[in-house]
Amino acid sequence: YINSGPVREDAQGRLYLNRNLSITPQVQPTTPVSIRLYLKKSEFEALRTAQNSLGQPSGINSIADLQLFKNSDPCSSVVTNSWNPTPVTASQWGDNYVLNASISSFSSFYIAKNLSVVPVTLTRFSGTVVQKDALLSWATASELNMAGYEVERSLNGTNFTTVGNRVDALNSTLTQQYQLIDKHIFDTQAGNVYYRLKMINMDGGVTYSGMLVLSLKGNTITRLYPNPANQNIFLEVVLSGEKTQFYIYNAEGRLMRSEQRSVVKGKNLLEFDIANLPKGIYYLQYENLVRKTMFVKQ
Repeated sequence: YINSGPVREDAQGRLYLNRNLSITPQVQPTTPVSIRLYLKKSEFEALRTAQNSLGQPSGINSIADLQLFKNSDPCSSVVTNSWNPTPVTASQWGDNYVLNASISSFSSFYIAKNLSVVPVTLTRFSGTVVQKDALLSWATASELNMAGYEVERSLNGTNFTTVGNRVDALNSTLTQQYQLIDKHIFDTQAGNVYYRLKMINMDGGVTYSGMLVLSLKGNTITRLYPNPANQNIFLEVVLSGEKTQFYIYNAEGRLMRSEQRSVVKGKNLLEFDIANLPKGIYYLQYENLVRKTMFVKQ
């Protein structure tokens, strides 16, 4: 029985091709036998470019990434029982592909990539715009045999490339905090920038976080000076409204001051008295904008 349809997802988020085969013989073989399954190029491309419900890609780059899985379920669009990977030899067959395997029994067969379980608990992946850069940060509750993390960026939410260097994992059962700065993101001239976190274990297994979106639209900061400062700071900013709420946070994210200012549409020069703030690092943020501007009080 062959069940045709689109790419599907199991309960663990693994993507598989929903054109699966069930073979029920009268007598199971007593010695290993060979099986050959064919795969259309269009089916391979559908599986290669698919994403699961968490926004994680299939992880398939070439035909060599595919595996054949045996399962005791009747051939169905929903996989309920465990998968048993079967080693295969994958090769091109004209414009299409063929998978060859040796099996000891017949059952149901599925075509997928075996997603390795990455031994990490990700509790947070977040980002904010600080001046001209994107500050990406994440936290883990536990790590085991982790190699590290890579931040990937996209301008369309589909095609991702790695930014910055790999961040090595600390491999701890305690909560760990990590961060990476993506510099000069306004040079992309994009309205939105998309990020995801790639988590890599020691064995090369990979999984991805959900997608994070940072908006670069709206109001823009021209300049904040002097920086560092001890009495007053001046903000040159282009605004689109008549009144705007401004916020000053300390380095721990605690709100230190909030005030509303009357502004004009277009360029404004605003002065802020910071004489009463303790020495340290602060962030100036204003209404309806995720971007924060850092300054130092001396």
